[in-house]
Formats: sequence, structure tokens, C-alpha cells
Amino acid sequence: MSDIVTHTFATDGPISLSVGQRSGDLVVTAADTAEIVVELRPAGADGEDLAHRTQVEHRPGALRIEVPRTMSVLGRSTSVDIVVTVPAGSTVDATAGSGDIRLDGRFADVAAKCGSGDISVDTCDDVRLSTGSGDVYVNESAAASVRTGSGSIRFGTAGGSVDLESGSGAIEVEQPLTDGRISAASGDIRVATVDGRVELKTASGDITAHRAVEGDLRARSASGDVFVGIVAGTAANLDVSSISGSIRSELDQADAPGESDRTLLLSVSTVSGSIRLNRTT
Repeated sequence: MSDIVTHTFATDGPISLSVGQRSGDLVVTAADTAEIVVELRPAGADGEDLAHRTQVEHRPGALRIEVPRTMSVLGRSTSVDIVVTVPAGSTVDATAGSGDIRLDGRFADVAAKCGSGDISVDTCDDVRLSTGSGDVYVNESAAASVRTGSGSIRFGTAGGSVDLESGSGAIEVEQPLTDGRISAASGDIRVATVDGRVELKTASGDITAHRAVEGDLRARSASGDVFVGIVAGTAANLDVSSISGSIRSELDQADAPGESDRTLLLSVSTVSGSIRLNRTT
């Protein structure tokens, strides 16, 4: 087994971390610590040499890790997995050619991009993520921009505006969404609760908004079905249409809402998919 190369630095607060690697996994943990620890874990042929040649540059408030390019010889794979511990509240900017990126703990702003690999982020202020092929998970972020070419997106708590897009894969938002744009070329979209201005769009997937409380919800699907559950007590102003799909609504006709009533502007359209509107709690 190859030896792990370790670097340790003292710090008096959060830092700005920059990581660039071609192949290998990256794990960053934000913790209550006054120390930065970097572990370079060799993998594959000549991995130990690559770990020793990896640049680890520290200056006050910043750390840069850069893994040099390698040439594959006779099909042999060489890579370095990177494990870093930084103070909570640090920022991260990471790029990987192929490999998973995982960030555990509380961060400030996060930007991560990989050609092929999954990305997972625990908690941060703002997140910008992109992967060509891989799944993305964000537990909690105030604002977000997430892209995956082929893979699913799962989002927990969004404190502000989110923009989520998948070329091929499902998208799910688990907690109330107040401001968001979600689109999938081929994949289902599921949102637990809509409570603001939200746009949902997919070409060939189903759209489900389990609870619509109030705000402005627009849902578009070409060949997928759309379901919206409208919370009891919310007055809905509907604009619903389908070219060849069925439309079923369990909502009662009602007078115009009063000034104190919750209101929902709901616009739903499909080409061949069915539309169903229900009351929910």
C-alpha cells in the first residue's frame, strides 16, 4: 500500500480553498478547528510519485492544491484521492476531470465542477455545481445553481433562489421552495412544497408539486403528466391547457379571494400529458 502524503498548516479562521485534479475523489470537511490538514492518498500505478509532485501552496487565508497532469501508460491508471479538513465557514472552488466531490460540514460559498462524477454538498451559503455525468445532492444552501448533463439532482433546503437543470435525470426538492427554476430534458420533477414564484419544465418527464401554498407556479411538460396539490384555504387562479391530454380538477368554483386569503397563480400546460389538480392539507 502506498504511503499517504500529509500536509498540516495552522490557521486563525476560515480560508479560501482551491483544488484542481484530473482523476480521483475529493473529500472536504469543514470543522471547528484551527488547523488545515491535507491528505494525498495515492491510487493506481505510480500514485505515490504523483502525490509527492502535487502542489500544496498555503498562504494566510488561502490554500491551493493542484495535481499535475499524468500520461496513461499501457492502460495503467494513476490518480490521487484528496482529503482536506478546513475551518467551518471556508469557501471552496474545486475542479475534477473524473471523480466524486463530497463536502461535509458548514461552508460559505461553494463552486465545484467535474467532467464525470457525483457531487455532494452538506451546508453552504451559495452553491454553483456542474457535472457532465453524475448525481448531485445538496442538503442546504441559501442560493444555488446546479447543472448535470446525465444524472439526478436532489436538493434539501433552499433559503433563496435556486436554478436546477438536468439533461437526463430526475430532480427533487425536499423542502419548501420559494423562488426557483427547475428544468429537465428527460426526467421527472418532484417538489415537496411551492410557496413562492416557481417554474417547472420538462420535455418528457412527469411533474409533481405535492403542496402548492401560494405564489406563482408555472408547470410545463410536453409528454409527461402534471400533478399539483393545492393546499386547502388557498384560492387558485387557473390557466390550464393540454393539446391531447386529459385534465381533471377537484377544485370547487369560488368567489374572488379576500384580501387576507392566500392566493396561487397556477399555469399548467402539456402537449400529450394529463393534468390533475387536487386539494391537499
